[in-house]
Amino acid sequence: MYLALVRVYSWLMHNLHYFLDSYKSWIAKRPRRTDEAYLDQFIEVKLIANNPIPKNMHFNELSEWSIPLKNNEYIYKEKKL
Repeated sequence: MYLALVRVYSWLMHNLHYFLDSYKSWIAKRPRRTDEAYLDQFIEVKLIANNPIPKNMHFNELSEWSIPLKNNEYIYKEKKL
């Protein structure tokens, strides 16, 4: 079904609009603070590093993996205040 949709709408899409491998998407490469990463990359013209989500993890493992990232955000917000 997915490939049928791609065929029908291929005139509208190019390789940046969809991914067959979701691990190559912008949000999978930068799972936390995605909007800020996008703005830094394309508006502020800052080179940013990827921080991809690990492959083959269950949701509870991904949740544990993201805890240090969330904690860093809270620390950064407190320093700004």
